[in-house]
Amino acid sequence: MVAIGLDKRKFHLVGLSMGGFVAGVFAARYSSLLSSLVLMCPAGINAPKLSEFLSEMASGGENYLLPRTPTDFYFMLKKVSHREVAMPFFLVKIMCAARQESRDFYEKGKEQYFSYPSTILNITKNVFFFWTSSV
Repeated sequence: MVAIGLDKRKFHLVGLSMGGFVAGVFAARYSSLLSSLVLMCPAGINAPKLSEFLSEMASGGENYLLPRTPTDFYFMLKKVSHREVAMPFFLVKIMCAARQESRDFYEKGKEQYFSYPSTILNITKNVFFFWTSSV
């Protein structure tokens, strides 16, 4: 933030889906830096009941978002997509390798994801939330 000058004056922050989750956590920690916050379909707080996928993760099951192999990656796509997603094998291998390099970061994010609803109570700015059936 300091490197790009975001600490010089207040700014507007907008987050969509997982970006909404990240923006919410940022706002909870650094509300004084923000003019406003918009969370669109924010991950982590929109479902009154957890999906099968999130229930498995919350109970300590496998985190499908961290595939180790291309087979795991294709399984993840089936779990998180509402329709079949075609992705070239070479790209899947690259994605798996990138996820492994950042595995600790993603695991920490998993822990924070399930504590997010209480974290969001720390935001001291007005927040505009909205959800839609498609984006």
